[in-house]
Formats: sequence, structure tokens, C-alpha cells
Amino acid sequence: MADFENETPFGAVMMPSSDREGVDLLLIVVAAQFELPEPGTKDLGLRSSDTQNLPPMVEEYVGEPGQSSIRRDGQSSYTKPATDIHVCGDAWAPHGQPVTDMIVNIRVGSCGVDLRVTGDRIWERAAMSARPSNPAPFVKMPLIWERAYGGVAKSSTVQRPAFEPRNPIGCGLETDQQHAIGQPLPNIEHPRQPLGQIADRPQPVGVGPTGRHWQPRLHYAGTYDEAWKRERAPLWPLDFDERFFCSAPSYLQASPHLVGGEAVVLRGLHADGPMEFRLPVLRFTSRSRFIGHTEERNLVFDGVLIETDAHRLTMYYRASVRAPLSLIKHRHTSLHLHRAGESNRE
Repeated sequence: MADFENETPFGAVMMPSSDREGVDLLLIVVAAQFELPEPGTKDLGLRSSDTQNLPPMVEEYVGEPGQSSIRRDGQSSYTKPATDIHVCGDAWAPHGQPVTDMIVNIRVGSCGVDLRVTGDRIWERAAMSARPSNPAPFVKMPLIWERAYGGVAKSSTVQRPAFEPRNPIGCGLETDQQHAIGQPLPNIEHPRQPLGQIADRPQPVGVGPTGRHWQPRLHYAGTYDEAWKRERAPLWPLDFDERFFCSAPSYLQASPHLVGGEAVVLRGLHADGPMEFRLPVLRFTSRSRFIGHTEERNLVFDGVLIETDAHRLTMYYRASVRAPLSLIKHRHTSLHLHRAGESNRE
């Protein structure tokens, strides 16, 4: 393929891709990064970060790939039917004073979630079963899926596996008292679904990307049976649902897509108080020249990453340009920025 001209101040990549029917595409992804405001300051518009990184095209993990939380989601999908909202950071006790539990609130436009964050606990012996121990005090708590409900039960075996398909890397799932004693409970729960008994199966809640092999995301991947092998492979199955490409939990997926200008409120993610601001309003267009024709696209705002400890906001934009007569005919693609208003200072 010929060259890619990025005429914006933000990080961007262009790469070959294909859609569910195998039609060739040019995939263009932008990562626009801004500095988060200090807690309690009036929102006068976010400042662009001095360093603008390229969008990550593969997942970046907290620890062992596939066995730990995803820190940054890869951006190689050719489309996303909703805007993914991810938060990477810690719950912080107010003013840095230890607490045993607290509430974290996250709101981005019409999407949001409330989390009850509790200090470390274990299952302890009770009269007839097991119960949660008293929580230990904490000042900060990582908001990662390892500390949400789920995981693999201590009693799980190859013959009789016992795990939580909605969050297989979490904690708290147990099947009997004998094996449960001493095992950790989740630090992150839904305020109205606390884990109180071994038999409880609450909804795991978190704010980072979910894995491709987790439910319900895995359900959208479709059916890979003998018929698929004969008739479709290596294309996506006929029952493939593009919602598979969205990695945020359902309550942090904005549909229709965000457009910029939405209000963001973060409480419990900084020791000095809440952070409030509005998403910058940006518009990107691409112009791709092929032999014989030119294609123009408006990029879709389909990803938000809020890194509170790093004080950084990343906004992802995407466009897929069909090239049905092969990418060999592509000659040049340029990317352009149209910034709305004067509120976003360079």
C-alpha cells in the first residue's frame, strides 16, 4: 500500500483489514490524548497531552496475557457498534484517610456505574456455612477485574470445573464451605448485590475491558462448528454479532455512539475529590485515493479510556474504507481534523 498522511496532531495508524464477508478494508484509527483536570477545578476545556501515542493495536495486560486484566484494549477491530468506555485507575479513600468501604461513581454521558469498594476480606467459618470476614482498612484499591466477583472455585477440578464465565479471573466464587475458608472475597461489588453467602452468584462489576473469552462477549462470536469449517472458514460465522468487538461491560457501552461534549463525572477516583469535565468535541475525516476513484469517510468516536492515576484521557476514532477491487489499487490516504469551538487548547 502507498503512504498515509496524518495531518492531525494526534496519533493515528492505517492498516489493511477485512469485514465479516472478507471484503478488503483500509482501517484508520486515531488516538487523541488529553490531560485530565485537577479535582475540584472548573472545566475550562482539556489540554492536549504533550505526547501523543499511537493507538494500541493489540491488548496490553496487567500481568499474564489472557489470565489477567486488560490495561488497554487493542484497536484492530474493523468496527464497533457502540462507544466503549474504559476506566483504568484506583479507588482512593477521601483525603487519603483509611476506610473499610466506599462508593465509586462513574458517569460518562448517559452511561455509568456505581461500585462499592471494600477492604480485603476472606471467607471465615460460621455455624452452618461460611461468611465474609470484616473488611480491612485501605487507602487505595486497584479497580481491576481480579478484585471483582468471579474466578475459579478452590474445589474446581478438570472433571468438575467450577468457574465464573462472566469473570474467570475474579475472586469470591466458591462451591462449598470446606474449600471456601480462607479464600478471598471481591473488593469490588454492585452496591445492591453484595456477596454474603457461598451460594450467592452476583453480577460481576468492573470498569476495564472484558476478555474475548468471557460471557456475554463470547456469545456474540458465533458458532464454530463443522458447517462453519466447510462453508465459511476463515470468515466470521453467519451468526457472528459485531457487538463482540465491544469490550466494555454493557453499562459502559454508549449506543448510539458518543459524539463529544458529553459530561464526565468521576467520584472516588482521586483522594482530593471528584473530577468533572466534558469530552472534547473533535471531528476527523479521511480521504483515500484509489486508482479510478476516491473515498471520503467521517471517523466514528467509538472508544474512551480514562486513566485517572496517569491523569490522561484517550479518545479513539475509527473508519473502515471498503476496497472491493483489492488494496493494490490504493494510492494515498490523508487524515484531517476539524475541531469544534475554541474550548480545547493545544
